[in-house]
Amino acid sequence: MAKMTKQELQHDDLEDIGEAIAGWYRKNSTWVTSVLFVALAAFIGWKVYDKLHHDKLAVVSAEYGKMLENFNRAVIEKDPAKRKELFATAATDAQRIAKDYANLPLGTEAYLMEGNAYYTQALTSESRGEDTQQLYKKAIEAFDRYTVLVKTPEEKAVGQLAIANANESLGFITSKDLTVAKNALDNYTAVIKAVPGTAIAAEAQLGKARLLQAQVGKEAEALAELGKVAAERKVPEVKDDAALKSVRDDKGLEVDVAEAKDIKTFADFSYAYQARKAAESIKSAVPQ
Repeated sequence: MAKMTKQELQHDDLEDIGEAIAGWYRKNSTWVTSVLFVALAAFIGWKVYDKLHHDKLAVVSAEYGKMLENFNRAVIEKDPAKRKELFATAATDAQRIAKDYANLPLGTEAYLMEGNAYYTQALTSESRGEDTQQLYKKAIEAFDRYTVLVKTPEEKAVGQLAIANANESLGFITSKDLTVAKNALDNYTAVIKAVPGTAIAAEAQLGKARLLQAQVGKEAEALAELGKVAAERKVPEVKDDAALKSVRDDKGLEVDVAEAKDIKTFADFSYAYQARKAAESIKSAVPQ
C-alpha cells in the first residue's frame, strides 16, 4: 500500500470543492445575479397579477350583481316609466361590463344579460311600434355577440335559442318581414341538432312547432315536432297510486289522486305537458 505524504494528508477535498465553486461564482456572478433577479421579478409579478386578477374579479362581480338587481327590479316593477328606466339601466350596465371585462367569463355573460334586458322590456311593452321593434333587434344583436364569443355547444345553443325567441317575438309584430320568422326557424333547428335530448332542445322544439303551426298546411309538421317532445321528455311514472290517496292540502282536505300525481311529478311544469297542450290546441283548431 502506498504511503501518503504529510502534504497529502493535510489536503482537504472539500476545500477544493469550495474553491472550485467560489471560482465558478466569480466567473459567472453577473449571470447568476441576473437569473435570480429575473426569477424574483417573475415571482413578484405573478403575485401582483394574482392580486390584481382577484381584485378585478371582485369588482366585476359587484358590478354584475348590481346590474342583475336592476334587471330583477324592472321585471316586477308595475309603473311603466320606472320599469323602462330600470331595464335601460340594466342594459347599459351590462353592455359596459361586457366591454370593460371582455376577457372574463362574466364579461361574456353580460352580453346575454344585455339581450335579456332589451328582450324582456320589449315583451312587457304595451307598444307594437318601431320603439319595441328596435328593442327586439338590439336584443338579437346582443345575443349574437354572446353566441360568437362562447365556446361550448351548450353555450352556443343557449345563445341561438335566445336569438330564435327574440326573432319569433319580433315576427308577431312585423308579420310582413318573412326573414324574421325564417331566422327564428333556422336558429330553433340549429339548437335541436346541436344539443339533442336536452331541455334547451325541447324549448327549441316547442318554438319550432309554434312557427310551423302559424303556417298554413304545416300543422302536421308542428304536431310531429310536439310528439317528439312528449316522447323524449316523459314525466316519471308514479307506481303506487294508493300511497297518494292520503295526500292532503294545507287545510287538511284530501287532494285528488290525479292532481297528486301531477304535484309529485311536476307534470304541469314539464315539456311533455306543454307539448300535449299545444298539440290539443292545434287539433282543436284544424277541421277534422
